[in-house]
Parts: sequence; C-alpha cells; structure tokens
Amino acid sequence: MVKVNLRPKSEELKEAKEIVREGLARAEEELDKEEDYTVELGWTESEFEKEHMGGAAGKCHSANRIELKFNTEPDNWRDSLLANTVHEFGHSWHFEQRNGLTEKRWQYVIDEAITQNLAEQLVPEFESPWREKHSIEDISEYWPEIKQKLDETWEEMGHPDPVYISDGEKYPNWLGYSLSYQIGQKLQENYGLKEFPELEKGGGFLDEYST
Repeated sequence: MVKVNLRPKSEELKEAKEIVREGLARAEEELDKEEDYTVELGWTESEFEKEHMGGAAGKCHSANRIELKFNTEPDNWRDSLLANTVHEFGHSWHFEQRNGLTEKRWQYVIDEAITQNLAEQLVPEFESPWREKHSIEDISEYWPEIKQKLDETWEEMGHPDPVYISDGEKYPNWLGYSLSYQIGQKLQENYGLKEFPELEKGGGFLDEYST
C-alpha cells in the first residue's frame, strides 16, 4: 500500500506560523505598511533550498501577497524562515511605496538593497548565503557592464534578471544580491532604508556609485 507523507505536519506548521508572525512583527516595527496583505505558507522539498538556503525561501508577488516555504531538515531552518519573512516583507513594503512592482533594473537594485539590508538588521542571527556571496572585488569586475544596463526593463533583461539568478554563463549566480547589499550599505551612509524609495523618484542616483 502506498504511504503518503503529508507535510508540513501540524506541529511543524504551527511553529512555522509563529516564526513568520515574529518576522512580520519585527519588520512592521521598522517599516509601516498601510495595505492589508496575505502570507501564503507552505512546504518545500527543494534540495537546493535545503542545501544552500537554510531550508526556507520566499517570493513577494505584490504589495498584498507574500509566499513563503520551508523545510525543517536543515539545522538553521528557523533562522532562515525568519530572515526570509523579513526579506519578503521588505519587497511588499517597497511595492506599496512605489504603487506597483519594479519596472527597470535600477529599481530592482534598490528593491533588493532594501530587503538585503533590512534582513541583516532585523535577523542578524541568520548568515545569508547570497548577501555576501560575492566580494566587492568580484562585483567591481562586472559593475561597469551592469551600470550601462540599469535602464533595461523586465522585457529586455528577462525574468529572472540574470544579474541576480544565473547559470553562471554571463554572471556568477547571486551576483546581484551581493551588489544590491553593497549599494544599500553605501547609501545608508547618507539615507535610512525608509528613504530609499524617495531616491527612485529622481532616478540616476546610481550614476556616481562605484564599487
């Protein structure tokens, strides 16, 4: 007789919900949201997510919809889920501020700058696998080319953006996440995370940035 392994188990889901609530509470204390939103929570059996991402991953579809998934096999799955919750909340908040999803690469650079740095600040216990995956020296090698393509739209650059998620043929995988993190670090010398969306309105603020 075929056996069915239905996951997450009730106790796993209960604990995961508590972790997500904690992550949202931390994020909402830092960034104010005005619109209601839904968080979808489910299970993942992805070997990549278990091996390389601490057993949790997420996606923000809009200002009003966040998707999170987890697996309890990795030892640090709790911290990973907590960090991913904060990360995706950051996307949701940013989309609300700009009244929609990002449209060009430079806007996405700022989007990820917000989420990477927000997660680091609020969940320091989780060492992100992508935030510092690539050094400033690594980024500097590709920045001149990327800088010329900051105005590309999603239609032009493709989805996912190869600067961020790649098979390694053109850019190292996760390069963009490290790039956004470093840009966010630099911008925070003069601006708070809450001010990042305001920078978008003028545009061109990345022109002078150098790694």
